[in-house]
Amino acid sequence: MKTFLLMLASAFLGALLFVVAVYGYFQWQYSRVDSRSSVRFPPRSEKTVDTAPPIVEEQRFYGTHASTMGRFPDNARQTVLAAGPGKLLGSVTSGGKPLQGLRLRLALNGAVMSQWATTGADGNYAVSLPYGKYRVDGYEIDSSTADSVLAGKTDGPRQPPIHRDVIVVEAGKPGNGLDLGYVDPVKKLGPSGDVSLAQPVILSWEPYPGAVAYRLQLIERRERGDYESERRVFEWRDQPIVPGTSANLAEHKVALKKGHYYMFEVEALGELKRPLSRSPRDFDRMDFHVVE
Repeated sequence: MKTFLLMLASAFLGALLFVVAVYGYFQWQYSRVDSRSSVRFPPRSEKTVDTAPPIVEEQRFYGTHASTMGRFPDNARQTVLAAGPGKLLGSVTSGGKPLQGLRLRLALNGAVMSQWATTGADGNYAVSLPYGKYRVDGYEIDSSTADSVLAGKTDGPRQPPIHRDVIVVEAGKPGNGLDLGYVDPVKKLGPSGDVSLAQPVILSWEPYPGAVAYRLQLIERRERGDYESERRVFEWRDQPIVPGTSANLAEHKVALKKGHYYMFEVEALGELKRPLSRSPRDFDRMDFHVVE
């Protein structure tokens, strides 16, 4: 026993001496460096250009990443239902075609999130869960896959199509999940940057396939990021509907305010005023600033 303890103590002492020796070596090397000296790196090769490169807008998903109905609590997203033999089936389309590779999950029974599922080549997905009774309260899509497979797209009209029916999932009897659809957004053209009240302020956008009219909304802020001052200029029932792809704000009795920032939204309408699509919503970016 004494011999074992002696060997253990020797090993510990040897390790300690090794650590001290390594520490002393690096301290000695560090002391040799003159604190007044500077480390020089080889010069980098540089290239001078005459004009700045164009600004490239990064394509991303412009739609909704998560949506729930009723009183589905935020903390319920931290509770995940275990997988099981039952299935909730749904589909996802983009531009009317099946969308592959979108990862999503469903909000269930006002209390839990389902397991994640991924759409296949046919655009279909299957959420695995235990047999039982379910109510679909909403959905969440994975942002990373959305920005990849839905870049440049936005929510389809009247999305999400959430139903409140009770769904019974049994052996050999899968339930209906949600069918989601995404479309191209309406593309705004201008104005942008600083605008002067000395000239007419005209909103413009690209024509949208199948649209016969467009519904407008104008959002106003005192400062670019002042969300508390945000105001919708048109009441919901008074939003202008125009047949063409431009609108002179003066003709709609809009009094723009000097120094304020504005963002406009365009909703494309089909026959019988059926919504087709809308412009992307980016609340961190305003379209134009009134300077005088």
